[in-house]
Amino acid sequence: MAGIFYAACPGSFVLLPGLKPIGLGATPTDLFMTHFCNQDLSTVDCNGNVIFVATIPGIPPPTCLERYVAIAPLVSMNAGFAPRDIFVTQGNEIWQVRPPNAPVLYATLPNCGNDHTGITFDHVGTSGFGYNMIVTCFDGGVWKILGDGPPATVMPIGNVGEDIEGPAVAPASFGPLAGQILACDDLDGNVFAITSTGVVTNATTVYGIGNFGAESIQVIPDNPCTYCGSYIYADSYSYSDGHSYCYCYSNGNVYANTNSDSDSVGSGESDHADRNDL
Repeated sequence: MAGIFYAACPGSFVLLPGLKPIGLGATPTDLFMTHFCNQDLSTVDCNGNVIFVATIPGIPPPTCLERYVAIAPLVSMNAGFAPRDIFVTQGNEIWQVRPPNAPVLYATLPNCGNDHTGITFDHVGTSGFGYNMIVTCFDGGVWKILGDGPPATVMPIGNVGEDIEGPAVAPASFGPLAGQILACDDLDGNVFAITSTGVVTNATTVYGIGNFGAESIQVIPDNPCTYCGSYIYADSYSYSDGHSYCYCYSNGNVYANTNSDSDSVGSGESDHADRNDL
């Protein structure tokens, strides 16, 4: 990576006190979010109105989990997925949501653990991932999930050996890491690259002040998805010190940003934002 920059997060367009949005999936027309301490999948409009979409079955409150969201992009049709289907992680489970239908268990991972399961789609298609779903586990496991579900075929790619989450597939223009999965270590900020054959490279290390953990990687596309006038491409997470840490990865640079707002959604806000290219 060419550089590391520190700056304030872009401003929020809505505050959601107490809801603790944790996973975002954005299209030009919808912004879906999960909540840290309940099982709801919701949408939120530009005025802050939260609209219930579905309840992810399985683990009721008061258990708080990091459930992450990915929306199948247009190119995932090449792998058998239906574009605009919503997928939500919950530990070893991947749930498919196609409103107004109830959520369906799309895939089950054999040993992923009960939290921090990351999810994205391959938007590149040239590096062996075949436009399929990519899932990371907090134990370091990296998996490819095919579009033949439910139940979907789950294929191991490799294991990083660190606590990883927040994956993205680097674009074709990303130099020597082009087309590889990028995932970050929640505990010490390492960023790893993983090829389709499971070769792991420690790509860079992001350091911050205090207890800093990289939550997610986001590749800023040439034409970022906008929603309510904001770009949804970054990520943040609220720590016990009252700060949210945001990360943007683009053009060889890594941006690590901080913000004191803990219950907000906006450009670069909330954890693990997955933008859609429909």
